[in-house]
Amino acid sequence: QGAKLYLIYFTSAELPPPPLRAVSGPDGSFRFSVAKSEFRGRGEAHEPWLLSGVVAVADKLGLGWQSGLLLDATGQIAELAKSMPGYSPEMVKKAIPDDRRKPVIRLVRDDVPITGRILDDKGQPVAGATLQLLEIQTGVRHDLNDWLNAVEKQKADHYQAQMYVPDGLTGHLRRQLPHLVPAATTDQDGRFRLLGAGRERIVRLQLSGPGIATERLYARTRPGATLQVQEQSDYPSSRKVTYYGADFEYKARPSRPIVGVVRDQDSKTPLENVVVEGYKVAGDAMHG
Repeated sequence: QGAKLYLIYFTSAELPPPPLRAVSGPDGSFRFSVAKSEFRGRGEAHEPWLLSGVVAVADKLGLGWQSGLLLDATGQIAELAKSMPGYSPEMVKKAIPDDRRKPVIRLVRDDVPITGRILDDKGQPVAGATLQLLEIQTGVRHDLNDWLNAVEKQKADHYQAQMYVPDGLTGHLRRQLPHLVPAATTDQDGRFRLLGAGRERIVRLQLSGPGIATERLYARTRPGATLQVQEQSDYPSSRKVTYYGADFEYKARPSRPIVGVVRDQDSKTPLENVVVEGYKVAGDAMHG
């Protein structure tokens, strides 16, 4: 009871934080309606309701999620999907259980937070750095057992291991996720504590802060040693992906600011309020 429900969906448009749609009742049930006009699609996301999800957030629990395709009580999304490129009636039918049981959003215990310490390249604590949840994944049985077995015993690479954590909010659904889980901020000793992901999840975090380079890190909400996994086993020269346990210490790289002046091409007049963004950082593909 009292879980807050939010609708998220894929779009390349810039969006404000998703509005609260409903609060679950005493039996955990909820209901809300959304008009097509509320979806803001752009570019490749011209049918944004096809790739939608509902996220549930509650105090002292890790967030839960479910596909908008399964939760749509009208069946309209499923019918639209059947005629869209890249979909088929068979694919849609496979995604929807035959017994038509009411879909469930499962929230889990939040008793294994991501904790640790951020240091600079000289080993000194970094105060005021933030770690923001970007992506979250888990296994089909809501645990990481199969993923760990694949990594530790089968020596699976990063992409092979991803097959064992197929349930999650990644890729097209990740852009609005940072609005739903508060970021963790390091204290004067560089220590942080990130809550809200829930136990038995793999998370991708974005680290940023004063004097340090912005980076993306993988961690898991299960205690354990740091694991290094080959990104692609077919390419031995590919980088290794690091997965930290629930508590870790990280030495951040120093940042070097990029500064300059933006001017009008013809008049050479300086232009204010122009946004300058990097789309790729060496060693970490941040494009796409």
